[in-house]
Parts: sequence; C-alpha cells; structure tokens
Amino acid sequence: MQTSLAALGFFPKTRFRHWPGLAIYLMGWAAFKLGGFRLFRERTLRFKDFVVVADVEGRSGLAFLHEILVKRIYDLAPLRPDKPVQVIFDAGAICGFFALTRCAKDPRLKAHCFEPQPDTFARLQKNIAANGWNDRITAVPAAVAASSGECVLRVSAESSMGVVASSSVQCLESPTAVKVRMLSLDDYAAQARVRPDLLKIDVEGVQVEVLKGAGCRLAAAHYVILECHSE
Repeated sequence: MQTSLAALGFFPKTRFRHWPGLAIYLMGWAAFKLGGFRLFRERTLRFKDFVVVADVEGRSGLAFLHEILVKRIYDLAPLRPDKPVQVIFDAGAICGFFALTRCAKDPRLKAHCFEPQPDTFARLQKNIAANGWNDRITAVPAAVAASSGECVLRVSAESSMGVVASSSVQCLESPTAVKVRMLSLDDYAAQARVRPDLLKIDVEGVQVEVLKGAGCRLAAAHYVILECHSE
C-alpha cells in the first residue's frame, strides 16, 4: 500500500509523456504483490529532471523518494542553488534520492553517498548510472560512524534500510546480520581529498557516532541536515 500511494503521488512530478511508464510499474508491482508473479523485474521511472530504477518487488525505497520529491522535506532555503553548496556528503543515502534531486537542480553539484545495505547500495549504483552521473555522484559502500573499521548491520528482505546493530533504533522485521565496512567522514574526506559544504545525515539512531567522526567536516561545512530518531 505504501509503495502504491507513493507511486501515485509521483504523477504530478513526471512529464505527461512518462505517465504510462509509472502506470506500467504500478501494474507490475500489484501483480507481484497480489498474484506473486513478475511482469518484469524492474522499470526505469522518468521524472522531470532525473530517472530512478525501481524493482517490481517494491524495495527500491520509493517511500523515501516520495518524502523528498512530493512532501519536499528538504526544501530548505539554505539549499537553494544560489547558496554556496557544491559538495554534499550524504550519510545514509538509501538509493541516492537526495543526491539525485539536488544534482538535477544544480549542474555544478557533486555528491558522495554512503550506504552500507548491500542490496540498496546496488540500487544506488544503478540510479547513478541510469542518469549518467558517475562523474558527479560517488557511491561509497560503508556505514558512517565515529571511526573506521567494520560493524554489524541488520538488514531485512522487506526493507531497503539497514540499521547498525548497536543502534537504539531497531525498526526492521525479521532482520539478519551482515558485516559491513565502516568509515568516519573525517577519514573519508582526508583520503578522497574532498571538503563537503553540506552534510546530510539520516542513520537510524547512530547520529551521535557520525558526528563524533566528523569534527573537521563540521567545522568546514556550511550546513548540516540531521534527522533524529531518538532522544
């Protein structure tokens, strides 16, 4: 239901000639959910300024795209194109929707997207490639934390999210554990020799750990967007 409502909200954000593509995706998704058979494995959904590769099983994070594109939760004055934001670090990027929408609005912008969930990271890479933005958006397969190393990530077949095992926020149904790479933003920035103007952090309960590993980036950045999931 959440996926279908999200997809319906996308029609006003899509050019009329691309409406059939959205409708076909909805039919394919419904056939899989209600009948258990695939009309196709995935479809490329075309919006006004970018495209998204969505799988028929509904695990492409479209609910998060709906929040960004339809609800416009990041439509904040400091993020307008006339402000000095040229490089974004996106910790907890999911399928890269924040970076896609920002890069579509500003051709000068570059983004570094950190996503540890293996399947979701693969979708992030597909979205970047489908838009031809491999030179603008860098996908980093890692969880962001206070230091670099490895950590345990909880994942679920029912969700595009991954949640670090040490987080106080555990919102996944029937999760399994996988070991993933872990990076601090300061370490990554030093290795990549890049300085972010904006940090966007949405990491399901480990925000403090991310901030601990981003002291130098916080001092240099113009803006920080921090989503909170607990006290």
